[in-house]
Amino acid sequence: MNGVKKLFLRLGLLALPFTLLGGLVATADPFDYVPSRIVASKEVKYRTSFPLNWVTWKMSRFRQNPREYIILGDSRAFPHDEHAICELTGHEFANMAFGGGTLPEIVDAFWYCVRRAELKGVYIGVNFNLYTVRNRGNRAPASRRMQENPFLYVFNRDSIEGAWLLYGDVLSGESSGVGVPDMSKDQFWKRQLEFAHKYYYTKYQHPEEFRNQLEEIGEYCRANEIELIFVSFPTHIDLQDVATANGLKDEVAQFREDLAAIAPLIDMDYPNETTRNRENFKDPFHYNDEVKEHIFNYLWGGKLDLDELEPGDIIRVDPLAE
Repeated sequence: MNGVKKLFLRLGLLALPFTLLGGLVATADPFDYVPSRIVASKEVKYRTSFPLNWVTWKMSRFRQNPREYIILGDSRAFPHDEHAICELTGHEFANMAFGGGTLPEIVDAFWYCVRRAELKGVYIGVNFNLYTVRNRGNRAPASRRMQENPFLYVFNRDSIEGAWLLYGDVLSGESSGVGVPDMSKDQFWKRQLEFAHKYYYTKYQHPEEFRNQLEEIGEYCRANEIELIFVSFPTHIDLQDVATANGLKDEVAQFREDLAAIAPLIDMDYPNETTRNRENFKDPFHYNDEVKEHIFNYLWGGKLDLDELEPGDIIRVDPLAE
């Protein structure tokens, strides 16, 4: 009997650190799984833990509050305020775009939302650098499993790191500064162009698998009378030139044709007055707040007539000219 007691005591001692860790993470709730405000407000989480894994945070939000209209994409679609869109259009929007998003994540997010809401409209932000076989990272399956299993959420590496950052932020009163580049704008600009050249374009391959997955989304939307629009958000001409310098002019044209064959494409990512002016951009990939406001007003302020669009259409838009 004493041997059994000792065994349970040892097991209890072994489990104690994991129990404490799980309790601390669950209390912090770094990605608003519940959501909990015991440790930190949403504002603190937004700047501290959310950037570690935007996918988990947004999936948690959609699970709790599904919407009929969604925005998918990467950080270029990310900044558009779903609440402001709701006020302007009268439709309930969820911005499901992820910082650092990829096409596999966009596809997974679409089907995740389909299982939780009767969608009426979908805006998908896709730029050429996403449309390559190499850019296939996918955080969505792990995040989706976490939505279904709280144990996986609590003991996920991102959740543990997020909780650590939250406690540190709250106790110190200082932001962790996740995702803030420690260099000048010119240095970061150059680094981003070098990254695009090396990672996206030097060994470019047409992503037939991704195209087929987008076509499946298109077929589903047509069958269920869901409005589907593709948007290529503006990038600076320096970034566009990296693709051209790698001999990908025809591939860029094919990318646009592939998207337009599925659903209408709003193309803002071409040489125009907006994309030629460096002052309009934070870095080669990301436009500034002034450009964002023009894009917002064009897409959701009544300038875009969806009833006039059909598959095959490629509508070129210079945001600051609108």
